[in-house]
Amino acid sequence: MTADHPRVNPRRLLALLAALTAAVLLLLRINTAPAATTPALTAPAATATATATAADPGAGAAAVSPTASDADYIDDDSLYAPDPHADIAGAAAVADRFARAWTRHTGSDATTWATRLTALATPTLAGALPGIDPAVVPADTVTAAPTLTATLGGADASIPTDAGTLRLTLIEQTGGGWKVDTLDWEPAR
Repeated sequence: MTADHPRVNPRRLLALLAALTAAVLLLLRINTAPAATTPALTAPAATATATATAADPGAGAAAVSPTASDADYIDDDSLYAPDPHADIAGAAAVADRFARAWTRHTGSDATTWATRLTALATPTLAGALPGIDPAVVPADTVTAAPTLTATLGGADASIPTDAGTLRLTLIEQTGGGWKVDTLDWEPAR
């Protein structure tokens, strides 16, 4: 004896069960949602600047002031702003020493040049330095003291040279002290 009803496709049955389950879960979620939702809090786009130079380490130490461009944020700027007590003068001194070592490349072999820089660099940058040929360094002298901008967890430095601007990112190390983490070059125009 054979049945006269159509055969059920297992894929269609699974799809139907999945759709029903999703619909039930959606209805349960809608019915149990709180009556009022809390608006999301967003972090401000905070920036702060401080300037210090190796020639005048105290310059800018009190000039750090966070600014925010978003009015809907948690009302504690200290969570997002650079540390106003950071040793920006220490960062300026390290940036100056690094820039002077970087421009002192003429007549140096790659190992000697990289070793001078490694002492002032984070492990990440120190690992990349031995692969750089000092002969390709475009600058020969630092022409002015670094200008620094405090950032969250560090500082950005711009150091003028005879051939352009050396840009460094410095990170304040745990326990004190600063290390150069990245470098970039902007040729003179």
